[in-house]
Amino acid sequence: MVGSSVLPRLRAAWQLPTAATALADYALCMVGPTGPSLLRDDPTEFWSLVRRRLVSAGPDDHPFAKCAKAAVELTGSPTIGRAHEAPAVGFTEYGSDDASGGLAFRLGDLTVSTRKLAELADAAWPFARGGYTNLVKASAFAPEAAHPIEPPRPAIGRTPLPPRSVSTCRSAGAPGEFALGVSADHRFKVVRTVTPDGVVTESAFAPAEARVFAVGCDASRAVIAFGRAGSRKVALALCAYRGDCSALKLPRAGAEGDTVRFPLDVARVDGTTVIAMNAHGIVRVASSRDDGKSWTPFVVAFDAVAHRDVTFDVSPPDRLFSLGRRLALGATGPRPSSTYPLLVSDDAGASWHAP
Repeated sequence: MVGSSVLPRLRAAWQLPTAATALADYALCMVGPTGPSLLRDDPTEFWSLVRRRLVSAGPDDHPFAKCAKAAVELTGSPTIGRAHEAPAVGFTEYGSDDASGGLAFRLGDLTVSTRKLAELADAAWPFARGGYTNLVKASAFAPEAAHPIEPPRPAIGRTPLPPRSVSTCRSAGAPGEFALGVSADHRFKVVRTVTPDGVVTESAFAPAEARVFAVGCDASRAVIAFGRAGSRKVALALCAYRGDCSALKLPRAGAEGDTVRFPLDVARVDGTTVIAMNAHGIVRVASSRDDGKSWTPFVVAFDAVAHRDVTFDVSPPDRLFSLGRRLALGATGPRPSSTYPLLVSDDAGASWHAP
């Protein structure tokens, strides 16, 4: 009888250090150097970092795949292992609109906890005293993720941003303006460029029934975002000053995903086309310096969950405003006194910060 009660406790005491190291290695793999102590002492902050890593990943990235084996060993759950192997775009928290063909997972499907360690520590008494907390230390050669970078912290915008028009656009220093209208036969949407001496050039860019929802321009070109009423599909046109319009290829939401969809906004800064896409409170920005032949990876400019301590009347900031060579990312509210998140970029959307 004594042996039957002692042996399980000895076995638990033998397993406890190995399990504690496995948990620390897993946490290190998920969020980097602070992972082991956070998963042990502050799970809420640990999973906040996991979410941060998820939303900042590329849509086709598998940010937690290297941690999947450890997750299965710690939980005994193949389902949790499959969640760790999934692409970022497959998680609801990523903000995707089914770009992967089915949003299979939520952040909670990744859950690994210290419960097994607590149970082992209880079962190992009195052969292992002091619990498990001091045992949660990573092994020497465990894979380590980079610490997830916090999204830019926005300022609180209080001054109304400059009005935006979807019928005209003029850039500072430009010789003339771009004016949108309808062709004389009412078949097409057209861009007219008007020189200071009154010369008018006209170029069609979309059917007359198209809905234009964003226009941005610099001195040489205008970029126009348009679609059909009732549809979230977006097309872009790039129209040269006193020249023709051509289709501008949109970036895709992952290698196998569809192109980005409405709501989005556009801007032009010194020959660079910038788009800002709002996906359920996460605003991601990408840019093209070669008129759509290639696009930068999307960067997270704003995440509504990341800074819950900062409150606004209007959120998220999903409107781009060109202020010379500086871009502003903000929002317009129903009242002049409405507050909104405000971020600026001095490198055509590659990085963002509070003004």
